[in-house]
Amino acid sequence: MKEHINVKSIGITLGLLLLTCFIFYLGVAVFISGPKFKYEADILEQEKMIQKEFKDIKDLHRHVFQYTTYVGKEENRWIWFNEKGVAITSREDDTVRFDEARRNVEDKYNTKVNDVQLGYGYNNPVYVVYCELGEVLLDYETLEEVYIIRTGGK
Repeated sequence: MKEHINVKSIGITLGLLLLTCFIFYLGVAVFISGPKFKYEADILEQEKMIQKEFKDIKDLHRHVFQYTTYVGKEENRWIWFNEKGVAITSREDDTVRFDEARRNVEDKYNTKVNDVQLGYGYNNPVYVVYCELGEVLLDYETLEEVYIIRTGGK
């Protein structure tokens, strides 16, 4: 007896397979990409809010530790902002010690430093030193270690 290929069953199976792929794609687009796009839009909105209030702000960047803060430079001072774009503190530019913070971490941990930025620790401004170990937060005034976030090596 000769077996017949049931074309109708194959068509239904392929259709269900395509429908499953479409639903999976839609789920990824809505439940994974959607929140990511909203998150990025929220960050952009916060940055625009700060730039609207402080028109000459430069080098604006975001830092997340205990709080989400933004740091930017305006003329001769650095300003820290909270998530709502409100200035929470500032420091004169001539008090910034990026090189000392870099050397402090290089000497203490014998590691290569990739970058030094400003951020906000528990209660005050910090230097955020990005190195092979991860992130080392140093107090802005004393250069004492506030916290270390280990992400690799040593």
